[in-house]
Amino acid sequence: MPDTPIADPAPPSYDAQMEARVSRLETDMGDVRSMLGQMMPMLVRVESMLTSTLPHLATKAEMADLRVEMHAELGHMRSEIGGLRGEMHREIGELRGEMHREITDLRGEMNREIGKIHVEFGDLRGEMSREIGKIHVEFGDLRGEVNREIGSIRGEIGSLRADLADKPGKVYLWGVLTAMVAAYAAGLAALAVLK
Repeated sequence: MPDTPIADPAPPSYDAQMEARVSRLETDMGDVRSMLGQMMPMLVRVESMLTSTLPHLATKAEMADLRVEMHAELGHMRSEIGGLRGEMHREIGELRGEMHREITDLRGEMNREIGKIHVEFGDLRGEMSREIGKIHVEFGDLRGEVNREIGSIRGEIGSLRADLADKPGKVYLWGVLTAMVAAYAAGLAALAVLK
């Protein structure tokens, strides 16, 4: 087999567009250099900040230790909270029991006092009934006495009427007086005529 070259034996022709592309790349690189120049002070500041801060930041091992320590503290706090919760439940139970006893005692005391009030009220009612009975008796006695007095007064009025019926009344007496005055006047007139 004959030896045939793979590459094209003719030299490549010069591309005219290549010049414009290279010129554009050089311009862009100038812009990049200008931006890098502006960024350099910022990068220096960032580097100095990281240099001063990084030694103080926690490492992964320190973070792992902190995590373990926090889990231990949380476990300790949970157990303390559990103890407090149990203590609170006991205290609340005791308080409930004490309140229940106090309420029961108060209820009993109130019932006793209400019973005493009922007894006193019953006694007062009995006493009032006795007093009202006495008042009824006294009122009956007073009514009888008043009726006797009224009867006595009626009797006196009746006897006075009888006495007055026997005596002449005012009109009668005035009539008699008028008649006497008229008779006297007539007698005087008759004497005057006779003289």
